[in-house]
Amino acid sequence: MAALAILFGVLCLGANVLGGAIALRASRSRKGMAYAVAAGAGFMLAVALLEMLPQGLARTPHAPLLALVGYGLIHLCEHVFTPHFHFGEEVHAEAVIGTTASMAALAGLMAHSFVDGLSVAGGVASGPLLGMMVFLGVALHSIPAGFTMGSMMLAAGQPGRTAILSSLLIGGATVIGACSIFVIGTGDTAGVGMVLSLSAGSFIYIAATDLIPLVNTLEGRHTTWAILGGVGLFYGMSQALEAFK
Repeated sequence: MAALAILFGVLCLGANVLGGAIALRASRSRKGMAYAVAAGAGFMLAVALLEMLPQGLARTPHAPLLALVGYGLIHLCEHVFTPHFHFGEEVHAEAVIGTTASMAALAGLMAHSFVDGLSVAGGVASGPLLGMMVFLGVALHSIPAGFTMGSMMLAAGQPGRTAILSSLLIGGATVIGACSIFVIGTGDTAGVGMVLSLSAGSFIYIAATDLIPLVNTLEGRHTTWAILGGVGLFYGMSQALEAFK
């Protein structure tokens, strides 16, 4: 059982890297980067509101307060400690968002992927068939997660290898989650709830306060559809995952 859970975790890691590679290809044009960032914003908003915050609430009653703290911390970092970037001619074409946002996204998606790994291992512990079903659901939404992370790094002006490395890191968190269940159990702890709630707040800030206003400055309705597409993609995949459990 342990070997199967680890194998599924490694395959999810590969799905994350595939998503990062897709983002790297999409970023070759400025319009492609805008659509990638818009889709990533929708995906992150859906992750925060539909999964991270509910899971945080299930583990700690302080989840709303922690989400507010997470939101405030990102605002503080971006406007006090680090510069903040926008689409426009006044900045380098490769740097359209701040470093703080990209690193906060990396931390949040790693926490999210860790819980995904726990879900995969929990499914395997319940039986190989259920484990396979949960794995398929997690692997499918690992691709847009890797895409979102890669897009964020590229929009922050990072090179392609950093985008792929960031996707590799969130995939690695899935593997660690798949391995950890045999040591710490299902992960229904207040500590996990705190991390997820803080991450939810940071995701809401990055998506709704940074990225969506950013892409709204562009002409046309295509970025709006990209945002809604990111939301719909996560919602559809999460519903499929729930059906497999």
